[in-house]
Amino acid sequence: MRSCFQLGTGVIQTLATSTTEVAEPFLLPEMVQRIANMLDYFLLYLTGPNRKMLKVRDPERYHFNPKQLLALICQIHLNIAAADKQGVFAQAIAADERSYRPEMFSEAALVLRQFGLMGELQIQQLEYLAGRVAQAAAEGLAEEEVLGDIPDEFQDPIQYTLMRDPVLMPTSGTIVDRPTILRHLLTDPTDPFNRKQLTADMLQPATELKAKIDDWLKEQRRSKMQMG
Repeated sequence: MRSCFQLGTGVIQTLATSTTEVAEPFLLPEMVQRIANMLDYFLLYLTGPNRKMLKVRDPERYHFNPKQLLALICQIHLNIAAADKQGVFAQAIAADERSYRPEMFSEAALVLRQFGLMGELQIQQLEYLAGRVAQAAAEGLAEEEVLGDIPDEFQDPIQYTLMRDPVLMPTSGTIVDRPTILRHLLTDPTDPFNRKQLTADMLQPATELKAKIDDWLKEQRRSKMQMG
């Protein structure tokens, strides 16, 4: 267990250092949702009601320091947010239905101030990020109302969400959303529908379907505006 705590803390420290120097790769479509989900999960457990369960007998022996972990997790948030010019990181955090809770950022800020784990300017930056995330969450809910029932042909066959950048996998002839398949290819270089070898450069833009989706989106928004 001691080695697990050391390894886990080391990974978080490395991520905090690397994102300080270069954060842009974590904003790529295939990475941003994955990193947001991971950070949300940690932040929820370090600030939410389950934090009382994070008790370890003789924590110094096991190198377990939840306050240090919280500061590192929040620093990673700030590092990635600083490089996020398009708001994709905030959108990814808000889209995490498993772990994202609006209150976890305010609770984190409270702990950071209480124990002096971060400077006031950094905490304010974290609160600003929390505001951007809350706005992205509200916009996401509004978008869901506008979209209504998504036609099956426009849904990603893996995630069952609206495809924004559909691509054809020539290995199976299946069309999926580009971010979905790129995330899959990070750990498994095969077509998920027939296990044939597949690489990112083999993906072909499904331009005709993309045009249909764009036209459908415009019509949905136009109809919503007329009704509202």
